Amino acid sequence: MELFYLEIALGWGHALACTTDGKLYSWGYPVNGQLGYVPKDGHAFEIQSISTVNPEKQSAESYDDDLEQELNVLCQWEPQLVPLGDLEAVGVSCGDDHSLVLCRGGILLSFGDNSYGQLGRIKKKTISVKDWRVDLETCVTYIGSGLGHSLAICCDNKKDEDTTLFSWGWNAAFQLGRTTVNDRPLHVEGLEGHHICHVDGGRVHSVAIDGEGGLWTWGSGKNGRLGLGSFGDEQQPCQVESIQDFKVQQAVCGFDHTIILV
Repeated sequence: MELFYLEIALGWGHALACTTDGKLYSWGYPVNGQLGYVPKDGHAFEIQSISTVNPEKQSAESYDDDLEQELNVLCQWEPQLVPLGDLEAVGVSCGDDHSLVLCRGGILLSFGDNSYGQLGRIKKKTISVKDWRVDLETCVTYIGSGLGHSLAICCDNKKDEDTTLFSWGWNAAFQLGRTTVNDRPLHVEGLEGHHICHVDGGRVHSVAIDGEGGLWTWGSGKNGRLGLGSFGDEQQPCQVESIQDFKVQQAVCGFDHTIILV
């Protein structure tokens, strides 16, 4: 059967794809459950991915041991269907080792690594689709993720122009848009009155686009990744004023840099 993909996303070592008929497929590296299933002839894993470890803080022997463990993991080499029950996938996003799936009706699912609370719940082990649901107050319309944090745009079903951005997970440099660390979704302040339509995350920074084509950034400012003309960290979203004469159509984050399409 020929598949028509609607959207794809890449993590550190895994990939997600949803099709036009609402099916979800995943493949790649399975260690933390980010595929939504255990590969055939595989087993559950509970080792820390080397993608989230700073080699400078590890001994050479420890790093080599971790690498050897990862090389011995049974990977899923081809796309495999992820059972979603009655749900239909319409959007996907990958963090380093976690996965977000937006389903029809504004339902959000998360699975994979939960070391930083990036799944949006305290429970770390999940065994069924009903356990994957992220408890949000309203309908989810768009999702994004960084290395260890997650972002979701929600709207009031009665007024689509009223949006609220939620964030949760790792917050080493305020990439959640606040000073606290949270494993549950909380509102990102500073965007009130703006219709947010797009979000994305890097290693320790986040970006958003509003309905007027304005770009907002926050989190780590190191290396100028926020585009604000400084290298300081920002605890709340700041509009990038240097490009106000342009309308931003898309913004994507690398680990430590940002690219926009205007």
